[in-house]
Amino acid sequence: MGCAIFERNPTLDQKVTMQDAITETDENIQYHLYVIAKIEHSLGRVETEGGVSHEDVENRFEKWLSNNLSN
Repeated sequence: MGCAIFERNPTLDQKVTMQDAITETDENIQYHLYVIAKIEHSLGRVETEGGVSHEDVENRFEKWLSNNLSN
């Protein structure tokens, strides 16, 4: 139905101004753009520098666990 931000009878705690909604939307867009940029940067590094296989990560993690849980 309607947007929860603009309910007809919101409680005092639920009241949000139009500016708050715009700011929230702007912050969400900025955050998503930031996340996309970080992912693209990381994928670029994997292409140029290489990555670590899933199997290598599992082996390293097992080794780390055995060294740190035995203390």
